[in-house]
Amino acid sequence: MKERLQYIVKNKYPLAESPLWNKWRKSLLYVDIVDKKVYEYKTQEDSINCIELEGMVGTVVLVDENTIIVAQEKDIIKINLDTHEKETLRTFDIPDGMRFNDGKCDVYGRLWIGTLTIDKAIEQRFEKGDFYSVDLNGEAKIHRSRLTVSNGMAWDEDKNLMYFTDSYTKQIDTYNYDSENGVMMYKETKMIMPEGLGIPDGFTIDEEGMIWVAIWGGSCVLRMNPENGEILSRIDLPDKNVTCCIFGGENLDMLYITTASDDEGNKGGLYCIQTNTKGKETNICKVKWLD
Repeated sequence: MKERLQYIVKNKYPLAESPLWNKWRKSLLYVDIVDKKVYEYKTQEDSINCIELEGMVGTVVLVDENTIIVAQEKDIIKINLDTHEKETLRTFDIPDGMRFNDGKCDVYGRLWIGTLTIDKAIEQRFEKGDFYSVDLNGEAKIHRSRLTVSNGMAWDEDKNLMYFTDSYTKQIDTYNYDSENGVMMYKETKMIMPEGLGIPDGFTIDEEGMIWVAIWGGSCVLRMNPENGEILSRIDLPDKNVTCCIFGGENLDMLYITTASDDEGNKGGLYCIQTNTKGKETNICKVKWLD
């Protein structure tokens, strides 16, 4: 599929992540964790707006057409996309040296989000992160602990399944998911990265229940069957560190892909490619942020 790959932004971002499709505005939201910025790519205008933040931002989720919530280090912040007005909704009591990383909302509107250490040395990061949910009433719960790089997640509501990765393990785990009560229960691990390929970063799910996973260090996105771990297709990218992907566009058949800088000084970018399948609509955050 490499011949159909299009780049929107190339060689600019230290760590582009968390792409999110806004169907109302026909725009793609994404963040640069290191540069502390949220971007909105307006597809019809082919323009990009930037919102600057004070800390590293790992997650962006939708509230409504003009409102997003971002996780900035330990803070949950609401942002108006038109005015860029910001409001801190909650500061989490997580240990110093930790920050929020990847996060998404389930179909009920709960926010699921993980933490990791800011220290880049893997030996200092090992098994220090947690994986939270924030229920609709604002109650936060820890579902998994001793994680190293809490990362991608997705849900298959038809099968009552949830997928989640601690990237350091080089695998994506499958959980039975009680969507009504927001409970994940480990089921099995079928999606294991081939030796030497790289590690799983952010991912998304298509309408057929297949997982599209960005491979950090592998210069690609893989489409995988979660039932048996089979690699069904591969999208090659020019950048080494591929961070996340999401479906967008009018028909949800455009796969948007973010990448990050590498050890040779090349920076990351934003790419897109039309696929032969479709993704699912973005889940909206419905949490009532209580004090």
